[in-house]
Amino acid sequence: MYKESLRSQRVADVVFRKLASLFQHKITDQRLQQVYISYVDVSPDLKNARVYYSVFKDQVISDDVEKGLIKAAHFLRKELARESVIRTVPKLNFVFDKTLQRAQRLDDLLTEELSNS
Repeated sequence: MYKESLRSQRVADVVFRKLASLFQHKITDQRLQQVYISYVDVSPDLKNARVYYSVFKDQVISDDVEKGLIKAAHFLRKELARESVIRTVPKLNFVFDKTLQRAQRLDDLLTEELSNS
């Protein structure tokens, strides 16, 4: 995670909202239909953004999803520049968010432990 400044946090919020809207309304790639943005982290120099994504329940992350995101990155950045007030749009780096998987694994372990007690 990048060190957060108020400015980078504001840019991250704008990028997050715009990307969420773009994924909902403008992405037509079938590989990305179940992808959602969970968090955006922007570097202090505002040149790079880590875009954390996940997929809806019961979907398996595959190379196709990652390839689709890489292919869509240029389009998404161009749309961000066109639709937002950000002077310089950061480069988008997509990172799979494992938080939900970890939470599910922890829940499974606790359920198993409780049933064995």
